[in-house]
Amino acid sequence: MKISIALPTYKMVPYGADFLDFSLNKINSQTYKNINIVISDHCEDNTIENIVDKWSTTLDIKYIKKDYNTSNPSDNMNNAIKNCDGDYIKLLFQDDFLFDNLSIEHTIDTIIKN
Repeated sequence: MKISIALPTYKMVPYGADFLDFSLNKINSQTYKNINIVISDHCEDNTIENIVDKWSTTLDIKYIKKDYNTSNPSDNMNNAIKNCDGDYIKLLFQDDFLFDNLSIEHTIDTIIKN
């Protein structure tokens, strides 16, 4: 069972890149590995893209750059969801993170049991 994590992002000065980096680190530490991440970037510069580049060889990330001038933040979430291809979608905002390395595994176990 594949889990897609929809993660809309924006610059979020001054800690947006740090939040995203921390969150991707938590995703990387998950015991459940059939995960892909869809990052929809609503940032006017390449701050987010630089963090994605750092993790692109370690994590399965689909990166989409939204036009900052023609889209709004809610479009960004919808864009991330629209581009997911997993059996289930986990919404995760840029300043959110998974609690521990079993978070996705517990989610999958709950889905299977119910």
